[in-house]
Amino acid sequence: MKNTLQKIMFGKDKRFNGILAMLVVGAIALGCTCLKDLNKSQTSTPTNQGTSPQNPTPTKQTGTIPTNSNGELPTDADLEAIVQETLQDFTTGVSDSDFSTLYDKSSKGFKKTYTLDTIRTSFISFINQKARLVPILRSTASMTPSYVGKPTVGNVKGFKTLTANGSYSTSPGTSFELQYWLEDRRWKLIGMRVRMQ
Repeated sequence: MKNTLQKIMFGKDKRFNGILAMLVVGAIALGCTCLKDLNKSQTSTPTNQGTSPQNPTPTKQTGTIPTNSNGELPTDADLEAIVQETLQDFTTGVSDSDFSTLYDKSSKGFKKTYTLDTIRTSFISFINQKARLVPILRSTASMTPSYVGKPTVGNVKGFKTLTANGSYSTSPGTSFELQYWLEDRRWKLIGMRVRMQ
């Protein structure tokens, strides 16, 4: 059992690598189709009134990100804080064409499998349209997500997982599929899909 867990955690298990590859490929596919309806539904680009690029739209006060989790489903407020942190780190990555912050907060297995260049390539369609997309993505910081189904905690090969799928009522709409592993008593990102339509 110990050897199996080590293979999974440190990226030596081909099945786990395959799952992560599918998540990244899914993100690429979704990212590449995210702009089909953008020009039709977006007549003007939202602005960050009263904010500068160094001081992005402030996030609304939510719960706190658990740093000592026992693997139970976070409270609604804490879950919202986890989702907000992930999406705002993603937004910063798109804005700066650098996903270092998001990458640093990801699980060890994810980092062993993918490089920063791989992540950047996966989301190149977002980066190419960042002038339009970043203001929309930043606006989610002041919104409450609507979840598709109830976020769940499960178990994959002995590891606790947290899955949260939902959307924000932006124009165009922003939907997300996020999955985390409990690692070092904190929920760390192992998979992400963001779609805008």
